[in-house]
Amino acid sequence: MQLRVLDEAHATLTDPDRRAVYDGSLKNPTTVSSLSVEIEATEPAVTTPLDALPAKARKHLEPQIHDGEEVIAVINGMSSQAIVALQTRLFIVKPGLMAGSTFGARVTSFDYRNITAIEVNKKLVTAVIEVIAAGYQGSMPTHFWSSKEGADPYKLSNCLPLGRAEADKAEPVLAQIRQLVAQLQNPAHQTTSPGVADELAKLAELRQQGILSADEFDAAKRRVLAS
Repeated sequence: MQLRVLDEAHATLTDPDRRAVYDGSLKNPTTVSSLSVEIEATEPAVTTPLDALPAKARKHLEPQIHDGEEVIAVINGMSSQAIVALQTRLFIVKPGLMAGSTFGARVTSFDYRNITAIEVNKKLVTAVIEVIAAGYQGSMPTHFWSSKEGADPYKLSNCLPLGRAEADKAEPVLAQIRQLVAQLQNPAHQTTSPGVADELAKLAELRQQGILSADEFDAAKRRVLAS
């Protein structure tokens, strides 16, 4: 809400009046001790999933997105790294020093048709999401704090290091991505309607925003898949 003072000439406010003005509790245009006050409603800014992406990651990702491609969801990790899911592929964006790209970023694209699995390795307070695809077989275990060659998730192009709580919140998005992978790899055996991906995307967004609980998301997803 935005507060607009219309006329403050010779105004004197008591303490309760000041509180009413500053905490926004005046609901209608009101005159308080010669002070005319009006509360104006302002429209919230339009946001997209990309707005949740750290600026460093977004800078390097946007040139890789083609016209007509829609960003479905974003999973943010440590050090401005992120997974960005589109309709037919996903990106892992790894900018900065921790990724071994001091003045740039490593941006890797994975076509859903080439993904064989998406694994989540959770520890007590940390986690690693690993995308297993052609050329990224997950043959060596990753460790959150490892600096060993081939085992550091900050540097591996197919891994996203993040906190355990963030990994738990990302489960609905990962479920949606796995569904898209299954649909694109088995188009002849799809039993769901073409709008399922859109419905799942909407549900995942509601879950990320906290509008749906985990149980509500699971129940809604089952209804969509069963329709």
